[in-house]
Amino acid sequence: MSISQLAAGLTGLREFVTGSIPQGAIAVLLEVMELCLEVLQKLSVRLRESTDPRVAAAHALCIENIFRYAVREQLRAAAHCEGTGAHLLAEEELSAVRDHRADYSRPARQESGRTLYRNAAGFTAGWLGLDFHEADRRINDAHLLVARRNMDGSALSPRFAELATLHSGHESLDPRRVAKTARSLEQLEPADTSFEGAPLDPVATHRDGRPMQAHAVKLLTEEDRATGEKKFTDLLAGYRKAHAQATEPECGFFSRGTRNGVDTYLVRVKGAQAEQFRSFVGQADNPRTRSGQAARSANPPEPAPETLFDSDRPAPAWAQIPAEDEASAPESAGNPTPGPEAPTGAADRAAEADQVTVAQRRLNALLASLTHSAPGAKTVTPQILVNMQAQNLEDLAQAKGADRARCGTRPRRTSPAPLRCPDHPDRLRRQRPGARCRQIPAALPGADQASCLRPGPRVHRPRMHGPA
Repeated sequence: MSISQLAAGLTGLREFVTGSIPQGAIAVLLEVMELCLEVLQKLSVRLRESTDPRVAAAHALCIENIFRYAVREQLRAAAHCEGTGAHLLAEEELSAVRDHRADYSRPARQESGRTLYRNAAGFTAGWLGLDFHEADRRINDAHLLVARRNMDGSALSPRFAELATLHSGHESLDPRRVAKTARSLEQLEPADTSFEGAPLDPVATHRDGRPMQAHAVKLLTEEDRATGEKKFTDLLAGYRKAHAQATEPECGFFSRGTRNGVDTYLVRVKGAQAEQFRSFVGQADNPRTRSGQAARSANPPEPAPETLFDSDRPAPAWAQIPAEDEASAPESAGNPTPGPEAPTGAADRAAEADQVTVAQRRLNALLASLTHSAPGAKTVTPQILVNMQAQNLEDLAQAKGADRARCGTRPRRTSPAPLRCPDHPDRLRRQRPGARCRQIPAALPGADQASCLRPGPRVHRPRMHGPA
């Protein structure tokens, strides 16, 4: 067969399928569709072998038309499956259809009880191998642009009749744009109750009195794609703004969980509370106020390590035991040398203020306002607990050369204890400033090094009686 004979045969086939076809020829028509698909694939391979750019452009245009036809036919096929009750077919019938051995001359057998698929969306997903959300989207788009279904399965007109006409008749228009527009307009409409027997027509109206669907059809047909989409977005935004219902969010302090060690909180305030928040935010942003200067110079502490220090990791400076020569040496001129963490110059304060971000500055101001509250106010005092293990303290005592033979005696009050609280030197505790300090009962060795946390020995002293 020559190319001209092939073209003549396909033309005759096209004229044949437009007429009436007997029910027994359905299987032949399905076979012809599969053969046409194979012919299309072979023709595409031959056309891609050409080096003429005009052939490439014509081939791409032909493939795009085929794709758009397939997109339209997807919705029609989904509506057809839903209307005929394909999800009610028996499993034997589905197996016969898949294996090309179904007898279409007899009526189909459908299940009257429990079926293999619950609804048309489940059937479309399972039968075609699609994701359920994609299958459900096709069914919903078919209700908007092809046909809706009543409770008894009878077909109803689509919800957007004008868009449905544009979707099926305008072959040069991308059908995906029409479906996307229909989904956007559906969000402006009340829920459809066509399956309950009361179909609802579109009621969304523009401020000029015309339906929103009419404006959408005009933008799809008259404007180019980029301009039409921009104008349609503005059209939707204007409608939502005009018909928005003002809902006041709930005020309060909400936790949004922890991610990568960072806690997230959401604060909603109004009225006097909002004025208070605006006040301390403004003061924190103003470098001329005391709170603003304190917020800029505040430096949050680094997170503490998970385990205590040992011989491999020496104790930090605040936990070091001063040497005998340092403890006995007098202070130079009565003024100790300031530590490196206290910048006093204006340049140091400016450099530190530049490192603090705006959000961190406001957080510092908020924490400062919570810490230094008004007298008599019922506030929460934070408590920071320090958990220590005896073996870590023993390891530290060995590193410092302490005498473990004297373990169990009470510590002398004349010498400072390690890990002591700044307010209570005789307590084995270190907390942040402003937190309450609670004493931990522990026994310390004679060299003032903590080696165990077991209670010290209790000495029984007999009662002394006077002379008879």
